[in-house]
Amino acid sequence: MKKEELRYDPVLDKITAIIDYIDNNKNIAIQILVVVALTVGGWGYYSGLQKDRVNVSRALVGVAQNAYNAGQTDIAISELKSIAEEYSGSDAANQALIYLLKDSYLSNNDAAVLSLTDELGTGSSDGVVDAGVHETLGNVSMNMDDNDAAVNNFKKADKLSSAVGLDLRFKIDLSMAYIANGNFNDAVSVLNDILSTENINYSDKNKAEELLALANFNKDN
Repeated sequence: MKKEELRYDPVLDKITAIIDYIDNNKNIAIQILVVVALTVGGWGYYSGLQKDRVNVSRALVGVAQNAYNAGQTDIAISELKSIAEEYSGSDAANQALIYLLKDSYLSNNDAAVLSLTDELGTGSSDGVVDAGVHETLGNVSMNMDDNDAAVNNFKKADKLSSAVGLDLRFKIDLSMAYIANGNFNDAVSVLNDILSTENINYSDKNKAEELLALANFNKDN
């Protein structure tokens, strides 16, 4: 007997066993193939539906935004609310929420801003969007003399922000909330942190220096 005849090939052996099994159990094999085909087909269909849903939501929010920018506010607001509710958590819903918050904020309707965030939430997959929402909530809280809520929202905005320019803006917001709340030491700490930032722009530097002078004056008097 040759050495080659003694060599054992486990892969070939398994393939052969599978073929033998299929030959002997054709009905079971067909059932398995049908289940696999249905599973793959079902997943493909579901993925297709999800893609269609994303595309539809993007198209709808684009139309609503154009209507808002064209001055058709009432129609646009109604559509934006529907999109934010029906496609909750999607990019389109986040865009709709930003427009809704903007409209309420510009209308000085602080109660509507709070109602929107209570109803639709503040969490999205975009940290910059979430930071902007919390900044808006912080400004609304300041308007309503709820300085504790303002501090909390500006802290969240600051934490969510990753870009340096945005980060400084939120820190300035936070320092203003601390001053309004009488937390002058905390305000001084935040403002010193801002002023120690490299490449700080002229506007942010001036604002921070003015606020620091105000915080120090109130802290010492």
